[in-house]
Amino acid sequence: MKKLETIIYIVGPKRSWEFQARHVKRIFLFILLVILGLGGTIGYQEYDHLQALKKADEKLDQENLKNEKLLALIARIREEGMKDNPSVTTTDVDLSKQQKLNEQQSILIEQQRKELGDLKGVLTQRERVIQQFQLEKQSTKDQVIDLQEKLRVSQENFEQASLETQTTQQQVQDIQKELEIAQKSLDELKKKNSVKPKIVKSSATSKSVISVSNLKIARSASNKINISLRINNNSKQRQSGRVGIYLSSNENAKKPMPYSAGKTQSFAIRRFKTIQRELVNNQSSKLVRVIVWNSKKDSILDQVFPIPN
Repeated sequence: MKKLETIIYIVGPKRSWEFQARHVKRIFLFILLVILGLGGTIGYQEYDHLQALKKADEKLDQENLKNEKLLALIARIREEGMKDNPSVTTTDVDLSKQQKLNEQQSILIEQQRKELGDLKGVLTQRERVIQQFQLEKQSTKDQVIDLQEKLRVSQENFEQASLETQTTQQQVQDIQKELEIAQKSLDELKKKNSVKPKIVKSSATSKSVISVSNLKIARSASNKINISLRINNNSKQRQSGRVGIYLSSNENAKKPMPYSAGKTQSFAIRRFKTIQRELVNNQSSKLVRVIVWNSKKDSILDQVFPIPN
């Protein structure tokens, strides 16, 4: 069975504030990876910056050492020249050598200045990048705090909705129990009505010579109603006459029915006779009306029976 996913709704005017739990987890994981990446980048920039400063210091020390060696070499040449020719302080060769040395020093100093300027520019750019990373890191932290607050509110709303759902489910269960009890009562009532059809109207007394029994009413697929019944002779004498079976509404069941030989069936019985009739169903008809006339065309039985659903 597939596990149901947790869905988190943030109360608001739009349905766009809808999150699933796994989406929230992915967002937090992505933010954590971004923070770790920013921290690693900043650490690498700091380390690279320190290494560049260290290399620049080493190169400056090397250049200073070269300058010191050149100055020592110039001083030694001067001393040797003074020893060889004390009367002459400086020759043209010494002057040209010293001039070349001075030019080389100037070129080296200028190169060092350019390299130092480039290093300062690189360091300034890296400081700006580090500051930008710090601002982004702070913005990410603020977003994380905002999301955590929204998640907390969503969890509270989800818990409240869960409680309301449980209450609603309990109410639904109670209503279902009440409906089951009502359905059982209705079924029992239907059984009673189908077993003992209620007599709505009868013009005959309990001592009538003719009675009706074994009444069966069935609906057919062709929108017709099949009726089968038995008329019984309650007297000791032979009875004859006509019997009519009609579909009637509640209003028409109270109206007197005139004698009509064309729509009735004759009978002459000592004990009983089975009568069957097929009638076209009418939507307004709710009752089956049975009328019996004797040989003198007097109504001796008028009863109505409900049509079962």
